[in-house]
Amino acid sequence: TPQRQPPWRSPNSPPKSPCSPAHSTTSSSRGAVTAAMELELRRKRMLRIEMAAKIEAVHAERMRQKEEQHEAFLRSRLERTMKSSKDRVVAMQRLAEQQEAQVRSRHEAAMRSREGRDRSLKAFIPALMALPVAIQDNAALFSS
Repeated sequence: TPQRQPPWRSPNSPPKSPCSPAHSTTSSSRGAVTAAMELELRRKRMLRIEMAAKIEAVHAERMRQKEEQHEAFLRSRLERTMKSSKDRVVAMQRLAEQQEAQVRSRHEAAMRSREGRDRSLKAFIPALMALPVAIQDNAALFSS
């Protein structure tokens, strides 16, 4: 009894076994397709990895730039603070020097005033001492 063939095969075509050359051609083409798909998947995977690395590098660069900007901002703020502090110290030193000069001039004026007063008193004391004698002399003049 002849073996029955499926309707899509011609009755004269030989049966195809898994080891037949016709079947191996289809399986090799299927293998080629799966190999191409695997290559495409690998290529996409590598592209994703490369893109992730590039994105990470860009992100790291942006973070570095932000950190540098922040550091520059803090450094300028520190420099402004230091300058204003130094200016305040200089102003306070100048004020202290002015106050010291005023105290010295007041002291010198007070000393001159004291010396003048002392001279006046020294000059006045003999006259003051002579006053009772003069009063007695004047009293003697009027009583006689």
